Amino acid sequence: TPEGGKVRMAIGIEGKEIVTTVSDTGIGIPAAAQGRIFEKLYRADNASKNTSDGTGLGLYIAKSIAEQSGGTLRFTSKENEGTTFRFTLPLAGVAAKQSMHTIISDF
Repeated sequence: TPEGGKVRMAIGIEGKEIVTTVSDTGIGIPAAAQGRIFEKLYRADNASKNTSDGTGLGLYIAKSIAEQSGGTLRFTSKENEGTTFRFTLPLAGVAAKQSMHTIISDF
């Protein structure tokens, strides 16, 4: 978010999920890039032009963690207005995978 912009974060419970939203008044994600934003190593053109930092891995990893935990990661965005990301996780926690259970029971 450029200097003078705002970033807001909220955490709450909706039904059986914990929901975290992060909103900014930054550069936004162009409509043409929105379908690819969670792809590994992808960076929207406007992000690449505004900052050389970033690898295009952060959103890919975040979405993978959310989905493997039984949650979601979604967003809404308008170019030059900002973006809101919504991250959900189940309140009940994540069921252990069989391989994790086997490792734990060996101790």
